[in-house]
Amino acid sequence: MKTCAAVLMATLFCVAAMASDEKPNFTGVWKRGQGASTAVDNIEHQDSDLKIAFTSQFTAGSMGGGLSGTVSYSTDGVERTGKTSTGRQSWTTVNWQGPSLVILQVVKDGYRVTVTRETWTLSQDGRTLTKDRRTIDMDGVTENTQVFQKQ
Repeated sequence: MKTCAAVLMATLFCVAAMASDEKPNFTGVWKRGQGASTAVDNIEHQDSDLKIAFTSQFTAGSMGGGLSGTVSYSTDGVERTGKTSTGRQSWTTVNWQGPSLVILQVVKDGYRVTVTRETWTLSQDGRTLTKDRRTIDMDGVTENTQVFQKQ
């Protein structure tokens, strides 16, 4: 009887571990802000491929501006390097830490080195994407949190 109970407990533990190891899918249109300052991420997430098309807009009085672009990542945990014609080098690793996606990037531009760690977490209901970012450079440490709502 004790053996059956031990086997049952071990089986339940394994099933619970596998269920908690399920990775969220970030596919969708995500919006942050409203009015004068907004950001929209259009994310396509399939297997280990993560593609983000982003736009942001802001207005401050009579001035306004924005930014847009695309970026692609592979969530396989393999470090990828890059180097531009100006000598700027980068090392990027994207991997899972439990249910959160972590993007770690080191950029060396001349003598300036910047380390950025961004953690993506999806809410239980899948409607809120939280991005926690920590940047470390020669000026110190900067942290911020961005909260996006699924559209």
